[in-house]
Amino acid sequence: MRRRVALAVVGVVAAASGFVLLTPWGCDALGFKWGSAKSICVTPACYWFESCGEWAYPSHRCARLAPGDSLAKMYFELGNPKTINASEAQYEMGKADPATFRVVLSGNRVKRVDCP
Repeated sequence: MRRRVALAVVGVVAAASGFVLLTPWGCDALGFKWGSAKSICVTPACYWFESCGEWAYPSHRCARLAPGDSLAKMYFELGNPKTINASEAQYEMGKADPATFRVVLSGNRVKRVDCP
């Protein structure tokens, strides 16, 4: 009997967790990003699954990056860059603004962020 109750509790918690990830507030509350265009919750694992996508206004999250942060964090916060090479990544300011800003890289780390 205890085993059935425990399994039922685990099932309810798992279902609730899945539901929370399907809502903007739940996604944000867990420290993830809500992708409103596709109605998906993007997690930091997006870098490893190559699923970070392109964001309408990457400049809005630019201040969340700091020197020493990983490429994975850069991709999670800003999405896929417009261009990238060994020394820098270029991002558009936003959907309606063709201007760019850059993230200077050193190996697999952020060296400097030129936020707008």
